[in-house]
Amino acid sequence: MNFEALSKHGYHGGPSVLKVPPPRVEDKEQDWSWSTGKGVDASKSITEESFEERERTRAAVAQGEKLSSERTNLEASRKEKNLSFSQKEKRKRDLGQASRGKNYVEEEKRLLRESGIYSGFDS
Repeated sequence: MNFEALSKHGYHGGPSVLKVPPPRVEDKEQDWSWSTGKGVDASKSITEESFEERERTRAAVAQGEKLSSERTNLEASRKEKNLSFSQKEKRKRDLGQASRGKNYVEEEKRLLRESGIYSGFDS
């Protein structure tokens, strides 16, 4: 088996190894100590943030979170006021928070229906 026989059947050679450049040899001395995770030039370009700036940032984030949670709670309470009693109960059942103590028989029937058991006792 030679290259001519292979090329007759559609074989094409891959990239030549002769065109691969030799490995680079770095003249710099290599540092094998543990890294800080920052780049070599990162310490020059990044200025250190002061304590006051960090505190202002924390306060702004906390205030933003407080406003967004208040807005979410307000929207939820508005939506819930517009719901009827049966819609509220359905939401509670879906969340697993239904009051089970008031009508035990109906709750058990509903649970059985949801699990696929239809025996006809509640029709």
